[in-house]
Amino acid sequence: YSFCTLLGEGEGVRGKMASKSVTVFLSPGPETPKLKQNIYKLDRTKTMSFVHGCLRKYLNRQKHEPIFCFINNGDSIGFSPTPDQTVGDLYDNFSADGKRLTLVYAFKQTWG
Repeated sequence: YSFCTLLGEGEGVRGKMASKSVTVFLSPGPETPKLKQNIYKLDRTKTMSFVHGCLRKYLNRQKHEPIFCFINNGDSIGFSPTPDQTVGDLYDNFSADGKRLTLVYAFKQTWG
């Protein structure tokens, strides 16, 4: 998929790219299928609306079918970010290990 860049295992973000992109780990919620790849490198300016669009494409969901995303900060599931929040801001504030932002996605409003 050309609109989301896959980040393969063992690859890292170095140099100038480190300031322009973040690593996002997508984890399925209850009763939600796993993605074939779950680690992505996204431009910091991409919004949660963009992430929802990627998930819709990957999971073959129609626009009327809901997809929910929740922040996982390592200790617990936190909150559902708004569609206009950028992955860069979420990464800066909620990356649990300082290496990646973990988002849990689900078809039902499970948390929050």
